Amino acid sequence: MYNLQENYRRYKQAVGHPDIPLFKQKINKILQTQQFYSLMNDTKWLKLIHCIHELAFPPAYTVKLLNNAEQESVLIGIPNYIGDWSYFFDEGMPIFFCIEYIKVKAMLSTFRGKLIENEIQDETEALEKILIREHIPFQLNNNVFTIYGYKRAGTIVAK
Repeated sequence: MYNLQENYRRYKQAVGHPDIPLFKQKINKILQTQQFYSLMNDTKWLKLIHCIHELAFPPAYTVKLLNNAEQESVLIGIPNYIGDWSYFFDEGMPIFFCIEYIKVKAMLSTFRGKLIENEIQDETEALEKILIREHIPFQLNNNVFTIYGYKRAGTIVAK
């Protein structure tokens, strides 16, 4: 795994691709017309991904993108899968400037057999400590973290 500075360099190189400015213009138009304000920046997203590796497992997440109005991000129950917390240039999380929010459930259910209860790993407290330590704004509801890239004008984030 690369260090944080190297990942920042790789990210900036990837967003320097000739197709990115046109896509960013479309996103900026959505931000302006729907009156969104930013809560995260590239550095915070990179730091979040970097710090996720402090957890016992990479938690499952869903993403709501600004340019996909129909998609609703939902996590129900305890996931039995892990999340792909690699960078978009490594075919992981989407490019940061188009993420409206991500929902993260820092729990993992592992099947142990038909007669034995699943093993449940819970990294909720550890993830909350990371988010607070790194000053990443979030809301926690029913053990699901919502980390906002953007919010609409007139709304606030609790933490």
